[in-house]
Amino acid sequence: MKTKLISTIILFILITISSQTLRADTNEMVLKLTESLEPYLKKAWPKGSLAHKPNSLHFAFNTMEYMIHNIIKKGIISEKAHKEIGPKHNGIIIVISLRNGKYEGTAELPQDIRRPYWTTRLFKVDLKNKKGFAKVNISYGSGISSANLIKIQKLIEQTISGK
Repeated sequence: MKTKLISTIILFILITISSQTLRADTNEMVLKLTESLEPYLKKAWPKGSLAHKPNSLHFAFNTMEYMIHNIIKKGIISEKAHKEIGPKHNGIIIVISLRNGKYEGTAELPQDIRRPYWTTRLFKVDLKNKKGFAKVNISYGSGISSANLIKIQKLIEQTISGK
């Protein structure tokens, strides 16, 4: 009984230490991403807002609130619209979320999802320590150049993967 209790305590301590180490790694990565992306984003969109939180980074420029009717996989359009913030025709929203483990989502990545008013590019990048990944959503209007999108994606991939 005593051995089982000690084993449980040791396991709990190891999980806690591992979790804190990963949290420190992801927070460090958010800072690296900010340092890497900020000069380019501020040059391309000086009035954009960049914010980082634990495990995530957000950038937004020229956005507005839309009323959206969801389209379900089989092409059925929902009757009720919901509010959603999206980019205007020359706007962009970037959300980078750092997560533990391996990607287990249902969406195949990378992919571009065409929305009624904008496109969202989804992709993931494995962290160089292989203990997690970054899920990246870049929503952009038709006025955003493909050169800007390519540059942003390369900066993100190079910073996260170390390649």
